[in-house]
Amino acid sequence: MIYTSVGDIFESIERTRRAVYDRVEGLSAEQATFRSAQDGWSPSELLEHMCISEERLVAALSRSLRAAEAENRPAHPAGIPPVSLDRIESQAKARFKSPERTQPTGTLSIPEVIERMRRSRDRLAAMRPRLEVIDASDVTFPHPVFGPFNLYEWVLFIGMHEQRHLTQIESVMSAPNFP
Repeated sequence: MIYTSVGDIFESIERTRRAVYDRVEGLSAEQATFRSAQDGWSPSELLEHMCISEERLVAALSRSLRAAEAENRPAHPAGIPPVSLDRIESQAKARFKSPERTQPTGTLSIPEVIERMRRSRDRLAAMRPRLEVIDASDVTFPHPVFGPFNLYEWVLFIGMHEQRHLTQIESVMSAPNFP
């Protein structure tokens, strides 16, 4: 899908986030910690990984955005250039080992993780007006697998990442022995 405004990108990632919350809210402690595979993560661990990843990305986005603002970059005259992650969609379905720094601890309850996720999303949402008045299409930093993303692509990637893990949560919850 192609996005042509910062608002559309944020609306997209918010739809995914609401679906995540809807899926995990109300899980019992037993359900939240259930693993359908010996080496797989539980719903609460998947959620914690999403949270840690977003917290780290929000910090990196903030640093990059501050640097871009210091350069007094004007807004792109025609709005943002079209943004899409279609080029990585097939690769993004592969299984990856998450970096150690984004591994879940498994010590947090779903309500604790959701509260952290809400705070992180609030920090990201606070960047939206700043992203709307600057041309950040060539402000990049690398993804460890997919290469450089610009700031708009990074925000879009947050939603793609959460959708991937929402699918995994649904898979765990559809296991025949899920409590």
